[in-house]
Parts: sequence; structure tokens; C-alpha cells
Amino acid sequence: VSTFIDFCVQSNGPDSSAKTYRMQFGFSVAEAFGLRQSGVALLTDQSLRGMPLSQQKKIEIVLDGMGRGSQIAQGLPSPITSLAYIRDSHHFLLLAVSGDRCLGILKGGVKHLFMLDSQNETHEMDAMCCLDFYTHETVQRQGIGARLFHAMELHTRISAQGWAFDRPSQKLLSFLLKVYNLQDFKPQSNNFLMSDAAIRLWGAEFKQYRRSKNHYIPDAYLLPEVQESKYLGETGFTKNIHSEIYSAHQLLSVLHHCAQPAGRPENSRVSSLTLWSCPEAKVSR
Repeated sequence: VSTFIDFCVQSNGPDSSAKTYRMQFGFSVAEAFGLRQSGVALLTDQSLRGMPLSQQKKIEIVLDGMGRGSQIAQGLPSPITSLAYIRDSHHFLLLAVSGDRCLGILKGGVKHLFMLDSQNETHEMDAMCCLDFYTHETVQRQGIGARLFHAMELHTRISAQGWAFDRPSQKLLSFLLKVYNLQDFKPQSNNFLMSDAAIRLWGAEFKQYRRSKNHYIPDAYLLPEVQESKYLGETGFTKNIHSEIYSAHQLLSVLHHCAQPAGRPENSRVSSLTLWSCPEAKVSR
């Protein structure tokens, strides 16, 4: 587990404890994810390896609760986020936590997709995807979702404007319009939605990859490389957490391997950054 940006949160009014079975867990969720009090934690299959069973059990309880909350909120037949899913896949999970509460989750990863553009031309691609997104009902409209999206952008260096979204809810579509001005998605048979510009750019990227076996992030979606020294505070790194920054080429190579159904490259561990800002920092979006 590694940790991203610190933040503070307040509950919404007298009903803030309304659905605590999905939000409060009777133990320090922050501590279970390596945080002192609050922040956004990153969970991957790699971070689960070698983790004490007692810690895994706590994390499993949190993921089961939030996965169930996401399922109910989206009207899905079953949860799509669990500890077993993260452990057995190359996808990653970002969790906004504060004390004994988990406020929201964002699951991301690469999927191999075929997408139609506005002219009904098919584009094959390895796309960075938002696979599950949920903030607890009692803390919505407080910037938790924006924090999670920003953390995923930091982790992948890919702007959310270049992601694909798996079965996005109406709330997520409204969020994407408000924060990223994303709209007018073309319906797809695979239920993923992506901007037309992103479909064309990632389709062109994959054609180039077929020829050269080298991936790149389109300039339109490549975010600046984050330098750790600029963001690290007194807290430093969470104990025993390895940290590194990938170049754009290295990162896309890792993400491509993560999309493959079988086999694992020798050095396939996704970057784990520990970034901090002041707890009083306000959401920028």
C-alpha cells in the first residue's frame, strides 16, 4: 500500500452516520492502509504480496463494504470490487480514507478494447480505464471524487480526458461533464465510454505499437512527471514502501503488460508513489 495526498473531510449534516455499515469499520482504516489519519491509499496485487494476514483481513472488510456500497449505488447484480479481484488482477484501487472511515473508491487499470469513433470506424487499443467509482452517500459533493481522480492521474500520468469508463452511472457522467467537460459519448457494445478524440488517438497509438512494439502516451493526455521531492513533507514515506517514478515509455510498457490475460513481465510492478500535501489543502477542482 502506498499513500497519496492528505486531505480533511467533514460529514454532511445530521444524517452523516446514515449508512455506516458501508463506511465505518470499527478499526483504523487509515492505519490499515499505512496512513496516519487521512488520505488516498493505493492498493495493487503487488502491495498485497507478503502483507500480514491480519492486515489483509482488515483491508478485505473495507473492500467488501465499499464494493457492496458501489454495487447498490450503481444497481449492479453483484459487487465488482473485492480483495480477491485486486489480488488476482493487474488492476489497482485507490481509496479515500479518514480515521475509521472509507469515503470512496476508484478502481483503474488497462483493458484491451475495440471502440467505434463517431464515423463508426473501429479502433483497437490498450486503454486506461475507470472500472469502478463510488463515494459514500454521506460525503458526496465534498471533492472526494475529484481527489480520487487526481490521484489516479498522478499514478498513471494520463489525464482522465483520455480514459475509458466502464458502464458509467449518470452521476459519473455529470461529474465528467462538470470537471472535465466530457460529454456526447458514442454508445459502445462493450459498455465502455470514451471521448471520440481519445478513441482516435489511442487507436493510432496502438497501430504504431503493432509496428514498433513501443508504446507512448499521446501528448494530449500525458501529464507532467511528478517529482517526489516537491511534494514530500515531514512524514516521508510509509514504512517499507518502495517508491519510484517511471518514464512515460516505461509506464506504458508496464500498463500494456498489465492488460495481457496471461504471463507477467519480469519487472511489472506498477509505480508506488508516496505524495503528501498539507491536510488543510483544498480540492483544486
